[in-house]
Amino acid sequence: MVKRNNDILDHASLAPNIIKPAEIVRLPSHMDSHEHHYTQVVIGLKGQSEFDVGGVGNRVGPGQGCVVTSGLDHAFGGIVDQPDILVLNMPLPSDDDPVLLQRINELSKSKTYFQLDIQIQKLIQMLVAEMKSSPDDLLLSRACNDTVVALLQRHISELKTSLRDSRFDLEQIDRYIDQHLAHKISVAQLAGSVFWGRVSSICCSKSS
Repeated sequence: MVKRNNDILDHASLAPNIIKPAEIVRLPSHMDSHEHHYTQVVIGLKGQSEFDVGGVGNRVGPGQGCVVTSGLDHAFGGIVDQPDILVLNMPLPSDDDPVLLQRINELSKSKTYFQLDIQIQKLIQMLVAEMKSSPDDLLLSRACNDTVVALLQRHISELKTSLRDSRFDLEQIDRYIDQHLAHKISVAQLAGSVFWGRVSSICCSKSS
């Protein structure tokens, strides 16, 4: 059974066979990573999160988002708190639906990270409120996906990628590999472990 926290799905409790068209997800406070065979659109709702999509990293906050193309390794996690995001899971493209196929292709070719304008942010806030009140309504989930995806390209601008320090902590990478020798390790996981360690250090230094 999927656990809920105020009608928000915890990322760790998402089963692979449960894929809603749109869902509100609470990210972990640590870096995690995976890949999947379908394209996702991620939109920040609350708090700040870190994303690394295909080796390109950025912060995603409310009114910002990113496009995760199918099959692309990506790492993600919250900064300090556990942020909430809206995830739009795109269906697999089919020649039987040329309009949807064109829209997915447009998203895949767009910039990885984007900024939403105020108009669509207000619409998303309304849709999210409805989804929170009826979390099991699949028709509502599909309508949310269709509405946001149909309007997205008209209401986004490029979100500049945050620059990162190019120096890697090789000792930290070695430690991560030693701790996960029994499992397959992706490049995104290694990048996530190094990036999250650097973010944690920055947060600690700012609080002291």
